Amino acid sequence: MLITQEKRMPALILRIEGDIDLYNAPELRSMFEQQAASGVRFFVLNLSAVNYIDSSGIGVVIYGLNLVRKIEGRVMLVKLPDQIRRLLEMSKLMFFFTIFDTEEEAIASIS
Repeated sequence: MLITQEKRMPALILRIEGDIDLYNAPELRSMFEQQAASGVRFFVLNLSAVNYIDSSGIGVVIYGLNLVRKIEGRVMLVKLPDQIRRLLEMSKLMFFFTIFDTEEEAIASIS
């Protein structure tokens, strides 16, 4: 998994490539913790280049969501691949996330 970051006030965009699974979910968890501790409240996760996500990966995204909700923040998902969209729909997790087609739409939604 490769994560690139771009600070676009007031959010942090995380562009994730590869798999989000048991082996690398801790890296994403640490990123959520470090950035939230430094004051980031809004995360935009661009998942367009994610090939696979397992239950550990879903769990760490939910962890990030719960973490930032405590500080009145949000985790927004953009460019969901079809297989990840179906997984979130089947597991009834879609309604927990705000989903956008583009990073620009996600940033513009922050008021």
